[in-house]
Parts: sequence; structure tokens; C-alpha cells
Amino acid sequence: MRLANVELRAKKSPKTFFIPSLEERKSLKRGDFALLIFNNRERMWVKVSKKAEGGYAGTLSNDPVVVDMKFGDPVEFKYRHIADIRSK
Repeated sequence: MRLANVELRAKKSPKTFFIPSLEERKSLKRGDFALLIFNNRERMWVKVSKKAEGGYAGTLSNDPVVVDMKFGDPVEFKYRHIADIRSK
């Protein structure tokens, strides 16, 4: 599994690809959701379980179609991977 660096995508296409501010991405709490892009193809929500060094750990909250994972699988990710946020 590879996660897209959405900060780079936003820099390349600032008028069409929007992401939350770094401050917002750093302020997630347990139970919040982060939208990640897996293998540059599939966007899925991950429920935040805890803070980790430079990011978070959580569990997959979708049933993937393309990515070889399943609902509830553990995911570790950095701030640069967060494409969107949904608060609990």
C-alpha cells in the first residue's frame, strides 16, 4: 500500500486540488476521519485512533474496491497524506 503525498498534488494544481491547512491536519483527534488516497487510485476514509510521530494511526473505514485491504485494517499515515477531514 502506498499513500499519495497530497501536499505535492496541491502544489502542482492549486486551483483544482484543495487540502486542509497543515494546522487543521495536525489537529485531528481520536474518532476524527482523514481521507487518504491509496496507490494514487482509491480515496478512502481512515478513523483516527491515536497520534503517531508526524501523523496518526487509525483503521480503514471503507470497503476497498481496488486496494488489497479490508474494512478495519490498521493504517499509519503522515500529515502530508491527508486530503480531507471529517470531525466526529
